[in-house]
Amino acid sequence: MVIAGLVSSLLFFVFSCGTGMRMMAETQSEYYCMGTGQTCSGNECCPGYETTWGKTFPCPGADPAFYEQCESPSRLDLYSASKLFFSRWGTYYKRLVAPEGAEMFMPGVSWYEGVSRDLLIHALDDDGNRVNLTSDVVGKLVVAFRGKMMSIAVMGKKSVILRFSFGHMDFDTGAWTPDPLPWNVMTFMDLDAGSVVQTNERLTSTDHARYTSGSKITVVGSNDSVAFECLQPGNVPNPSDIYLSEAQKAVAFALEFENKDYFSVKIENFVWSSRAVLFAGITTVHWPELMPAPTPAPTASAHGDPHVSTITGETFDLWKTGWSTFVQIPRSEHEHSDKLLVRGDVRRYGGDACAPSFLYQVHMNGSWLGGHDVAVRAGSLESSDPFSVVLDGDRPLQLRSDTETVFLDEPDLRFSGNIGVISEDWGLDAKLTLNVRSSEFNIVQHTEGRGESSSAMLDLSVAGLGTVVEPIGGWLGVDGALLAGEAPLECRGRDSGISRVSELSVLQSKSLAGVFSN
Repeated sequence: MVIAGLVSSLLFFVFSCGTGMRMMAETQSEYYCMGTGQTCSGNECCPGYETTWGKTFPCPGADPAFYEQCESPSRLDLYSASKLFFSRWGTYYKRLVAPEGAEMFMPGVSWYEGVSRDLLIHALDDDGNRVNLTSDVVGKLVVAFRGKMMSIAVMGKKSVILRFSFGHMDFDTGAWTPDPLPWNVMTFMDLDAGSVVQTNERLTSTDHARYTSGSKITVVGSNDSVAFECLQPGNVPNPSDIYLSEAQKAVAFALEFENKDYFSVKIENFVWSSRAVLFAGITTVHWPELMPAPTPAPTASAHGDPHVSTITGETFDLWKTGWSTFVQIPRSEHEHSDKLLVRGDVRRYGGDACAPSFLYQVHMNGSWLGGHDVAVRAGSLESSDPFSVVLDGDRPLQLRSDTETVFLDEPDLRFSGNIGVISEDWGLDAKLTLNVRSSEFNIVQHTEGRGESSSAMLDLSVAGLGTVVEPIGGWLGVDGALLAGEAPLECRGRDSGISRVSELSVLQSKSLAGVFSN
């Protein structure tokens, strides 16, 4: 609900019924314009907002040939697809003795519309023939900074042409299937100059549709290729994230590609020592105003109405933050023996110690999930760190915008999600449904604000636990108020009539059907 224009952040609903809502896949005729909430279809431009500096940009359903008709041709809806994740554990040299040459393989680097794409990197000679990636030319090609970027070191006085290919690897046959991305960005960082007349390295591209370069990058066009180099000496610290400082942006450039399953970049080292170049997906080189969301600090108050209601009928306010157990079947002191364990990361909204709580993450596992481990984290769909699902410790996954995303479909277990209008008060947002045996868990996200400055919170609802004969532990179960913590002294006795920012409510009843409401 929205009260006094503020977002209701965390509301747990528990039903005693056993059925769940199903979303049917439809052919999409309307698309969502990020930043404004308006819809669009076909070849038209979305209204601009602060992240695009007020410039219009293509509707997600537009043809690539139409992009230049908008003030900014960039596919803002594909930001997440261009935020590449390089998995450290999945990086290795593959087929080192294959006739076509060695290559670097990384699984699940990009995620777009419910489909992950793998990445292959291999070397070419000047005639476009594949050659081996050898240590006398490429000293290292490694994952850096928790998978947000990669580092490539080219040995002294050497050059290499790298081909980046997106697609899918069949591990049984070794076959590679190309799969082009409609739009993606690759950012190259940390270019250095030896002097005002000598660059240390030069990177050349021929496959890009357009580029964005920093203020200290010299761009030289020749025929169908464009070269990027730096001729302004400086001691700029290496970036460690996609959010770059002004100095780091000045010595970086970004290439945009359209409908490419591969592209090539030539890297030349002009000095005797090895030179390392960092590359990542989309960064603030491309959208300079894209910055991490600020910590919200609204005026908030504690409330006397019940925040948690348990199966015993007990009601109480919830004060404990951090990770806690919500559902545990059967109730036990040993988490490893659980049939079902649901834990949540509860946080205070803003810096006020008396502010209500909201749910930021949910983690579910246990034998009833067939050995699977599910983690869900809140995040605005418009932000650089959107709503995500991690299944069995793999890379974060996002929901498809046009149809249902099915993560698991096994006997007595189905886990799926979609993006849709959950309520008229909130508009488009993410929803997940986990059906396990006779119970159903729903996780719905509500987002306050737009883009990077928004705040996203989760609602959790549970249905069908009324048929469970085993003791239920956790906040929801008989442990109840023992786990809730106590209000700080300064919060006790506060007037609860101030506008509510968020609330945390849980209900499970074995006899009462319906939705718990304050």
